[in-house]
Amino acid sequence: MTNNIPKLCGGTFLTLLLQAVKPHNRSHVTIKGEKVRLSNTNVLRALIQVFDPTSYLPDDKSFNTMTSKYKNCNKIGDANFRYDDSTVISAFNQEVLENYNSPLVRMTEFAETYLNIETPAKYAWLVRAILELLSEDTTITDDAFFYIGDNRSASTKKQLISTSDISLEPFLLGVWHFIIMNRPDNIVGKSTVARWHAAPSNPNAQRDFTSEIGKGYRCDLNVSRLTEIPDLEDNIEQPEVEIIEPEIINRKHESKDGANPSNNQSQNQPVNIFNQFGNGNTQIGSVGTFINK
Repeated sequence: MTNNIPKLCGGTFLTLLLQAVKPHNRSHVTIKGEKVRLSNTNVLRALIQVFDPTSYLPDDKSFNTMTSKYKNCNKIGDANFRYDDSTVISAFNQEVLENYNSPLVRMTEFAETYLNIETPAKYAWLVRAILELLSEDTTITDDAFFYIGDNRSASTKKQLISTSDISLEPFLLGVWHFIIMNRPDNIVGKSTVARWHAAPSNPNAQRDFTSEIGKGYRCDLNVSRLTEIPDLEDNIEQPEVEIIEPEIINRKHESKDGANPSNNQSQNQPVNIFNQFGNGNTQIGSVGTFINK
C-alpha cells in the first residue's frame, strides 16, 4: 500500500526543518532590529514567503491552527497560503528558472534566521534526513528534476541521492520548489509524520519526534553552506558594428568668370553623401550641402 511509503511533501519537509531550528534556549532572533520568535508559525510563515513573498499571512490564532494542520499533513483550507494558486505557482517557477538569485536570497535568509547553521552537524543531518526520505519515496521517479545547484542547475532524483557534495541553501530551495510544483496534496505525508512521532500521552499533548531518519544515512556526504550568492548574469557578447564614415565627394565649382574660389572665402558646395550599412551590400545616397570654411 502506498500509505506505508514515506512521502516527501510540504508537511514532512516542514517537520524535518523544525527539528533543525536554532536551540530552544533562544526564544527569538533579531532581524533588521526587530525581535522575531522562533515559533513553528514563524518558521512556516518565512518558508511560505520564500515561495510567495507577496503573501499576507496574519499573525493570529487561525494561522497557528493552520501551521499545526500543515505540519501534520492535514487539509488546511487557508486562502492566505496560496499553494494551489496556479498564477502564484507559475510565477515562482519562472523565478527559479529565470531569476534564480532572488528566491535563493530568500531561502538563505530563511536558513540564517531560523535554522541552526551555527552547528554544522545539525544542518548536515537535515540534508541527510531529506535525502533519505526522498530515496524511500518511490512515488517520486528517478528522473524527477530538482534545481539544487547553486548555479540553478538541475539534478535528477537518482543523481541527487548519490551526489557527494551538497550546498545547504540551494538544496533547500530545490526541494521546496519541487514540493510546490509537484506535491499540492499535502495529506499524502500524514502516515509518514505519524510514524516519526511517539504517540501522545493525552490528546492535547505535543508529540515527540522519535525517528532515526538521517542519522545513519550517507555519513560520507559533504554538506556545506553557501558562502556567496553566485553571479548568474549572462555575459552576452554584443556583435561588433562597423561604423563607416560618410564618403564626401566634392564637385569643383568654378565662378562665373571661370576662376577658382578663393581659399579664404566661405563656399557652399552641394555634395553626395553615401552611408554604408551592414556588410557593405546596401548604400543609401543623399544630396546635401557641405559648408567648407
